Amino acid sequence: MSNLEKPSKFHWFIAVIFIGAAIAFVAFFNNNGGEEMQSERTSQAPNHDMTTDGDALTEEGILTKTDQFLDILYTLYFISLDESGEPETEYELLLSMMEETLNDKRKLESLRIPVAQFSSSKSELVTNIGQAIDFSLASLVDNHASFSDYLRTVDSQDIDLTEFGYQMTSFSSNNKGAFDTLNQASLLLPYIWLDLAKEEDAISEWAISEESRMALILKIEDMFGDILKEDAINHEMTGNTNSVAFIISTYLDFLKEPQS
Repeated sequence: MSNLEKPSKFHWFIAVIFIGAAIAFVAFFNNNGGEEMQSERTSQAPNHDMTTDGDALTEEGILTKTDQFLDILYTLYFISLDESGEPETEYELLLSMMEETLNDKRKLESLRIPVAQFSSSKSELVTNIGQAIDFSLASLVDNHASFSDYLRTVDSQDIDLTEFGYQMTSFSSNNKGAFDTLNQASLLLPYIWLDLAKEEDAISEWAISEESRMALILKIEDMFGDILKEDAINHEMTGNTNSVAFIISTYLDFLKEPQS
């Protein structure tokens, strides 16, 4: 017999939590430097028959919608962060997970209020973005509600690790599906800054002035600068890219590159 001590049930439980957390991490952080999200970026251009805010709203309206959406992404980034402590027992760990899940659920529910402003826009493109994001948030809220209901049934003195592992994996997988839809919808936002050309080979022009475009770049860099720096450091260490950081980087690239 080895003189190594047999892992305690709590250590096995921690291992299950760690695996589940890793899956949840992948749900919001994309591996391989965002290569999959890069392919999403190149495939998200709306068709040329779709009404844009450049057609339906004034420049002020476009900038207002952009500000609202940046606030949504900023809030979503912080919802994605793990704020749980360092529990020492199964009970403390379950309590911490329950608190984190319910807090995130409440914040996600609150986000649906500003998103509703997109779902009733004059612009077909903005409306489609809003509806897709609201669907994603509703899915996330339902998933968090289901998982918190499950956690309430778990006895910290008699944990079924197989069932717990299944529930963690299901929770993370469902979250990933919702975030995938949200990411794809978010990557459509830059097209509200353009008057899309009606002909496929024609050049689209900016629907906002040069002054507004430069001001928007400065606003995004000021608002998300620290987040982008932290994500760059994380990417160097892990090869992962945060979804919100990727989306914001895409916006900046779009604003800084001349349209052609």
